[in-house]
Amino acid sequence: MVLRPALSARSHFATLLLAVLAALSACGDADTTPTETLRDDGAACELDAQCNSAFCHPTEGLCAQPTCGDGIVHDGEACDDAGESETCNDDCTAATCGDGEVNASAGEACDDAGESETCNDDCTAAQCGDGVVNASAGEACDDGNAIDDDACTNTCELPTCGDGIVQPGEGCDDGNAIDDDACTNACALPTCGDGILQNGEACDDGNDIDTDACLSTCVAASCGDGIIEEGVEACDDANDIDDDACTNACQLATCDDGILNQDESDVDCGGTNCTACEDGATCTTHSDCVSGHCAYGLSCAPNPVSCLDLLLGGTTTSGVYSIDPDEDGTLEDVYCDMTTDGGGWTLVASTFQTALNDEASAYYADLSTLDPTSAQTGIWNGLRSVVDTTGDMRFTCKVDAAASQGATFDVDLSFYDVSWYQTVTTGTDADSCFEENQGAGYTGPWNRRNNLTGEFKSDTDAYAQGFMEGEDRCESTDDFTVDFDDRGMDSDQTDGTDWGKDDNRPKCGSVQEMTTGAWHIWSRETTCFDGRQSGDESDTDCGGSCATSCQSGASCRVDDDCASSDCYLGVCRPDHCGNGIQDSDESDLDCGGSCAPCSTGEQCASDADCGGFTCSADSTCDIPASCLDLLTDTPGLPDGEYLIDRDGNGPLKNLQVFCDMTSDGGGYTFLKIAPDTNVYAPEAEALCAQHNMQLHIPRSPAHLATTLTLARNPDVGPDANIHYARIFGIYPDFDGATCIRTPFNSSSADCDWSASDDGPFFIGTRTNIAEPNGDNTTAGSMGYSWYADNTVEGYNDLPGQGFTSSRFICQVGDKQP
Repeated sequence: MVLRPALSARSHFATLLLAVLAALSACGDADTTPTETLRDDGAACELDAQCNSAFCHPTEGLCAQPTCGDGIVHDGEACDDAGESETCNDDCTAATCGDGEVNASAGEACDDAGESETCNDDCTAAQCGDGVVNASAGEACDDGNAIDDDACTNTCELPTCGDGIVQPGEGCDDGNAIDDDACTNACALPTCGDGILQNGEACDDGNDIDTDACLSTCVAASCGDGIIEEGVEACDDANDIDDDACTNACQLATCDDGILNQDESDVDCGGTNCTACEDGATCTTHSDCVSGHCAYGLSCAPNPVSCLDLLLGGTTTSGVYSIDPDEDGTLEDVYCDMTTDGGGWTLVASTFQTALNDEASAYYADLSTLDPTSAQTGIWNGLRSVVDTTGDMRFTCKVDAAASQGATFDVDLSFYDVSWYQTVTTGTDADSCFEENQGAGYTGPWNRRNNLTGEFKSDTDAYAQGFMEGEDRCESTDDFTVDFDDRGMDSDQTDGTDWGKDDNRPKCGSVQEMTTGAWHIWSRETTCFDGRQSGDESDTDCGGSCATSCQSGASCRVDDDCASSDCYLGVCRPDHCGNGIQDSDESDLDCGGSCAPCSTGEQCASDADCGGFTCSADSTCDIPASCLDLLTDTPGLPDGEYLIDRDGNGPLKNLQVFCDMTSDGGGYTFLKIAPDTNVYAPEAEALCAQHNMQLHIPRSPAHLATTLTLARNPDVGPDANIHYARIFGIYPDFDGATCIRTPFNSSSADCDWSASDDGPFFIGTRTNIAEPNGDNTTAGSMGYSWYADNTVEGYNDLPGQGFTSSRFICQVGDKQP
């Protein structure tokens, strides 16, 4: 029996149809018999039974072997669509995903029978985002989502720095290989210290060492930045003062640097460090000079040049001294009066029994005694070089010449701001007549004093007879008279103010024709440093030709006499910067221009009027209130002194404070105060409050280190003194509070002390200090002492208001770590 393959529905129907037709045709068909011979393949047939192959192709009517693809489902075939559909594979198996054939009608995009990664197991085409890692397509990952910044990007790549996608842990990712733009090649935001030179940075060496060529603020090290560059600078005091301990070249002051510094009295000489100065150099003490003499305390000279020179050098006892008036090395012995009328008088003429006349005479041998042994005839020559062009003169006489040295004078007349000895008289008789106008006399008058009576007459007081004359007849060489108040011997003969000789009548006050006494002439230089008003000074040692200008309240004649350049009704008015009037170049009342910077809200014309801060569009100053404000406005500022305004447009003036722009991120404000009287912490709090600040509180170890360094810094604030760190704004929470042997800082749970503003505080971590022991009140701050390495040496509490200090620091509480 020949087995036929199972028929498909269509083949089965065709078979039935052929059978019916065959049956109809067989009826009466004599040619078909049951024993008919089977036909070979290719022979015409109508029934399978007619074919030797047991298969008659239903559409072709030919005997054939059953094959896959003939459109008939035979035994062993799951299907046979003769290639007309995609539901059946070419091997007559049913089309399925994974069979290696693409069945499009079944929705297959591909079918690689699992042999490649271009086709997924569900016969969909492999693609990025399908959740299947297709390695042959170059996929490193495929998480099947559209999130680009997770562990697998939307291009099926593992995230990397430089892919342009900011992933977790990356500060940025600009997808380029440029290292000095807004995002580094390490996918980090550019920062000072990353070792990459960015725009705005002068340098970046990638370290936090401040003493190399690049500061930790990415500013190139330079002389004047306050940081000593190792191997380059010997010092750096961050100022432009060339004559202090550190020069503007950042080298220590020396005695051969060509700069007047240290305690030198002149360039590279004098003082305690350098060699003594040669003659003519500036000096302040005798030890400054090679000669051992500092003339007038101003310049080195071979010897003392006058009695005033000796007086200013510390010689205060009257007596005989050797002087060198013309500085030629030849010493002359003279008598010096160091007590009368301020002292410093040099005896320049002296005679016995015969009054001094008006003729020229050489140096007098008797200038070393008040009791000369011989008569001298002339006045003018002597020690002419002692007296300057506006020197003072003094005329004395004694009735009893036998009296010992130092006896009281019978007449002592002083004339100030005169030029007799050098300019009015040159050694001629005519000059001693003063104005060479017989009968007219001198119409000065000069300031003068009768030192016996204390009577003083200023240069505005006229002589009783309208003038003073030196003699009646200018042609007479033996006729010379000085009178304190009138025309000499031609006027009142008994008023005790006459000195000298007139008409052969020698006078000593009211004594007529004195023949046994002695006459003297003294001189004293006019200086701008002798503590008296002399010469053309408008007040004591100031004004006139003196280099020193007079301060507010002093007498003046012209504006140039005053430091403020404002002489009003003979008195120096305050500088325009403090006169309560907006004048000169001020942009607001007493500020701006050449005055102090204006405060916040005050009027300005430029940033300079605001101390370099912003002069806004409405012409008002905008100045930060603290270092933290300043750092917020301008990140990256270095440590140093800055200007702040603590009350905006209030009455407080701007303050120059020190800003720590580094510790704990920067922004700490310091103001050193030295009242030079001991104050308790509450009093210091009140003084700080006057600046709208609070008593200092160290917040952290870094803040404390800056505090102690600043306390010892002589270039910031009034001075250097560790007592700036003696009291702080840290107080007990209640009377008797203790923290014995407990770390003294705000992190210590067992400490009953707090900062005044309840913020953090830090003193130390030591646990072996038996203080504070509880003998305290809430108003009392402890006293602190410190080792040189900035660690705490000790602290102690006291009853009442605690410790006092003459130094303390104020701070602004807006910055906390």
